[in-house]
Amino acid sequence: AEMPYSPTPYVYAANALMLARQYDAAVPYLEVSISRQPSTQAEGLLGSILLQAGDRANAIVHLQRAVALDGTNAQALYNLAGAYAMERRFAEAKPLLDRVLTQQPGRADARSLLAQIEPFLR
Repeated sequence: AEMPYSPTPYVYAANALMLARQYDAAVPYLEVSISRQPSTQAEGLLGSILLQAGDRANAIVHLQRAVALDGTNAQALYNLAGAYAMERRFAEAKPLLDRVLTQQPGRADARSLLAQIEPFLR
């Protein structure tokens, strides 16, 4: 059977698997989606899965791509900042968190992460 060309069904399938906490099963769907048409959503989801799995280096690559595709996506910015923070790359995390908080000033998770990394920036 011919696979659908549109990347959208693969992202929907990956989302469904992630909601069922079947993260490993979602990866191939995201990889196919990205290979057909890279998107902030697919890159961000794959980066998040890889980050949870402890593969920080590859997670950062995908999260950087997500931000490159849409630099206004607050969730992608936040996730990349979190990955940088895990790698102690605090100076790279801070401007991303500033961008998130410019868009969403009340965002508690971004404020909390910023407060955690600020002592390391002095």
